Amino acid sequence: MEKVKIHPLIHASLIISSLTMALYAYQNFSGGQMAYGTVLSLISIFMIGLVVFGLNRNRKIDEEQNFGN
Repeated sequence: MEKVKIHPLIHASLIISSLTMALYAYQNFSGGQMAYGTVLSLISIFMIGLVVFGLNRNRKIDEEQNFGN
């Protein structure tokens, strides 16, 4: 079964969403709502991790396709 690459627009949307969540977390921290800020920070870090994982996966798929040709 052929591996499917993750579309670059999905990476872009995850980056934009994680930056938005990080800014909202900052607002919550400065407003004294530590729990909301912590949760949003963790979600933002998780989304950045998904982007890094997706970029590595796409790179590996490219290398496998180029190596096979």
